[in-house]
Amino acid sequence: MLRLLSSVMVAFHSLVLLSCAEGPESLWQPLRDLDLRTARRLEWSASRDGQPVVWLPDGSRGLRMTAPIRDRVDPEVADSLLVHWKKCTLHLPEGPVPSAEAVRRRQLDPALAFLRAEFPERTVLLEFGGGADRPDSIWARCGDRIGWCSAGILQAMQVSQEALRDPRLFAAGHAEVECVQLSVTGADGDRVVADAERRAGVWAWRVRPPGDLAPAPFAEAVLGARAAGFRHGERVQGKAAAVLLVRGAGFEERAELHPSAGRTWVAAQAHRDVDVAVELPPPLPGLLPAR
Repeated sequence: MLRLLSSVMVAFHSLVLLSCAEGPESLWQPLRDLDLRTARRLEWSASRDGQPVVWLPDGSRGLRMTAPIRDRVDPEVADSLLVHWKKCTLHLPEGPVPSAEAVRRRQLDPALAFLRAEFPERTVLLEFGGGADRPDSIWARCGDRIGWCSAGILQAMQVSQEALRDPRLFAAGHAEVECVQLSVTGADGDRVVADAERRAGVWAWRVRPPGDLAPAPFAEAVLGARAAGFRHGERVQGKAAAVLLVRGAGFEERAELHPSAGRTWVAAQAHRDVDVAVELPPPLPGLLPAR
């Protein structure tokens, strides 16, 4: 009799566990109907002890970071993360709200990671915890609702600060830019040595004094310049040897150029916490004083 009762209890316990693990559930995408690019502020962290990353919209320039570093966000990295966040699906088991102890065991109090999207009308906070009792899944909470989601979202958020930086010297696309200007810094201030304006879709270049400037290749080099590396630690000091300026409707971007080795220049920009090493081909070196 005792053996039979024990077998019944084991079977009942297994049935309860199966019911809890595979019971009815609803699906919820808390960010599905929100345009994350219009958020006043996006704040997130992939680690309980890590410093949160803060993104702010930067108009048509995309997104910019204000913490833990200041810089533009690489648009490809931003798009990848925004897609992951938008598709985040919470599987919500039907049943009572878990107890405080159950929440703690799920590592949701405090949470291991979080995403906060702030809009004028509301704020959405997603918190992520430890591994759930399903393959490749983690616990997640939004408000007072707790469920599980794919662990891929947390893996996508574990991106380095270096990878978050926009490698472009200028964020403006070719079609947006209406003016490109190159100035040389001298004793009397900046002297414009070359500039170009787009007129009816055609670049009109002026070189002062006249010199050997190939407009199309130089424009491509300026507008397509990308970081060959980032200069950490002490930033460049003193006056720049030259200043590059690009303008369009309602925006202006500026880079101060400091000479480095060969065709490499170190570009300092106000919105970046680090300087950028870029390679610019002739005729830029030929327009500047000998180094």
